[in-house]
Amino acid sequence: MKTFAVLGAAGSLLLAGAAMAQELPAQTEDAVTAEATSTAFTDEQIASFVEAAIAMRAAQAEIAADTTVTAEARQAKALEVLAEAGIEAETYNAIGTAMQADPAVAQRVQLALGARAQAAGNNDNS
Repeated sequence: MKTFAVLGAAGSLLLAGAAMAQELPAQTEDAVTAEATSTAFTDEQIASFVEAAIAMRAAQAEIAADTTVTAEARQAKALEVLAEAGIEAETYNAIGTAMQADPAVAQRVQLALGARAQAAGNNDNS
């Protein structure tokens, strides 16, 4: 049952992350393609992606509630979330793109999400 929750959460993260990533500065198509086809993301980058995606989801919910937020403010918030998670916009976008194209990357993100959820559960039980 937990597996389905983790998979669902990973899908939700991807959707939320993709929505907020649209607010990030555009990259050239060649840069995105080169990074997205690479499976050479470090475990630290994957973990940072998960942290950023979770924070992006929360930020998206917060911003959606306020119809006065400008595109510039949404972009600034997205960049702030990424900086706090310790990941660059290019890497965040590349991992998000790679998740859609490469099942191995998607699995690594799901495993990182599961590990994070388990760690959070262990902290709640302490």
